[in-house]
Amino acid sequence: MLRFSRRFLHEAAPPSSSGGAAYYFHMAKEGVRHLYHGFRLFGVNTKLAWRYSRRLQSGQALTRRERLLLERATLDLLRLVPFTFFVVVPFAEFLLPVALKMFPTLIPSTFETESQGRTRAYRGAMRTLLARKKLLEHMTSVVLATNPEHADILRRATCGDTLTPEHIRVIAPFCDKVRPLSLGKLPPELIVELGKTVGVYHPIYRVLPKAMIAQRVRADVVAYTQKLKRDDLQLDAEGMGDLTMEELIKANQQRGMRWTESKDTLLVQLEWWVELAKDPKVRYGTLFWIKPTRFNLRKSMTNLPLDQRRQFLGIHTLPSNVRDNLELLCDKVDRKPNNELKSDADSLAAEVDVIATQEQAAGKDTDQKEVRDALAVFLTEANIDTFFRTCVRPDKKELTVSDAVEYIAGATHMGSHGVSTVFDAFNLDQGSAPIVKANLLALAKRCRDDSSVKIP
Repeated sequence: MLRFSRRFLHEAAPPSSSGGAAYYFHMAKEGVRHLYHGFRLFGVNTKLAWRYSRRLQSGQALTRRERLLLERATLDLLRLVPFTFFVVVPFAEFLLPVALKMFPTLIPSTFETESQGRTRAYRGAMRTLLARKKLLEHMTSVVLATNPEHADILRRATCGDTLTPEHIRVIAPFCDKVRPLSLGKLPPELIVELGKTVGVYHPIYRVLPKAMIAQRVRADVVAYTQKLKRDDLQLDAEGMGDLTMEELIKANQQRGMRWTESKDTLLVQLEWWVELAKDPKVRYGTLFWIKPTRFNLRKSMTNLPLDQRRQFLGIHTLPSNVRDNLELLCDKVDRKPNNELKSDADSLAAEVDVIATQEQAAGKDTDQKEVRDALAVFLTEANIDTFFRTCVRPDKKELTVSDAVEYIAGATHMGSHGVSTVFDAFNLDQGSAPIVKANLLALAKRCRDDSSVKIP
């Protein structure tokens, strides 16, 4: 049904007419067309929701997709009451942007374009940055106070690096009922920050003391946790292979994971989440402190489309002349090859970096030796089989060298740069090149030949 809405809610560019009347006529026409298709889709969703509610009353179980449509249509019906005021009262539509600024979820979902939904999601993520920072600082201080050896995992969580289920299982014991990261042990100020990151914190709470609203926010977090648990069970029972891109984005958004990734990455993150949710040794609250992440933040940013990257970096908030110049520069960088953009100063700076890297190569031999020893121990046939079984997906024919580097770096805690350096030394320097089991077995043999560690 979301795909059905996107077909009607596209935005047409204004005509290139010199007259102002034609421009305003086009705006009015597009506004009327937007309302027409919004109400039309609203009617279709309401009809389907009524049918699903009758089935539910008769004792029939609904699929996850049907349940979500029923919930969305019910919320749209409730939102339609205040939204009708802006449609019926003359000139009240001019107050709609103010109302949406105060209450972002006021508009029914059928009247929201895809760009508006993404903008709202970006703004919501940016508003919770401070809350997530406070939670990470608290988790870091608690874990390091008793287990300093977990510093690498905490660094990964803080820097936005890859976090696999194995990393999260290490932190899970700190979230038991009697441990300091459990929901019942958190002080009121941290309960409020956790509610902000989960999405159950209401703007009206700002005028109330944190000690007064802490119990309410704690109850809301528990209720949201139970809702996500039921959704995880249904995802596990029905499978995730047929989820659309928009459904994967919504599922990752609800769990606080990165949602601007490719479909394959979103599916992997969701599968990791469900896997951890089923693990009896991992308390569910752990996933609100540290979440599965397939790729590091830098790679995620480079994978974003240009328009999304501009919006995420906040370029649209700059003055118009600065924003226009930056957009032109971004377009030029994306279109032109590198050799057309280099100036003499840029070339000189690149050469200096190359020389500095070569001069430091001798000092890195010791670090490479440690990485080779770690690879010699880790690259067993069983671990290599686990890599291909875990990372290969039906819509991905083959794995690349970059996939292997990211996976091995996360499993060995050696850092992706060190592992990539060893791969380069053994002529596996093409990150996008495919990799097979024989490549990793040969790499393991060469690491063992060069290693001084006794391999059983």
